[in-house]
Amino acid sequence: MEITPNPTVSNLIAFGKILPGLLIILLLALINVHEWYVVGIVANPKDITQYPFGSEGPVAGVAHYQSAELYARYCLISSLFTIPALIGFAFAVYRRTATATVAAYGILVLTIVGFWITG
Repeated sequence: MEITPNPTVSNLIAFGKILPGLLIILLLALINVHEWYVVGIVANPKDITQYPFGSEGPVAGVAHYQSAELYARYCLISSLFTIPALIGFAFAVYRRTATATVAAYGILVLTIVGFWITG
């Protein structure tokens, strides 16, 4: 008598390997979209004064913190930069193979390195 693995358990284990990366990339995408929306679209002066834009303070010398417009543009580009990783994780959820999962995590690492390089 041959024992076959339960496909439901295998799918849960595969999804459990994908879930942490999926949550990380969703969090990065949502934070960037939220910042772009608050600073670039809503542009409430009361909210914008809470951000330390300009050449003084803790963000002195960082190019995308020079003005609200530059910061909003940076957040929009950063949120678009997460799309390949989101697609990779969506594909990994759909396929649930080791290759798709490793590829999705590889794209996630490249995305995080891109965020780190751009500041």
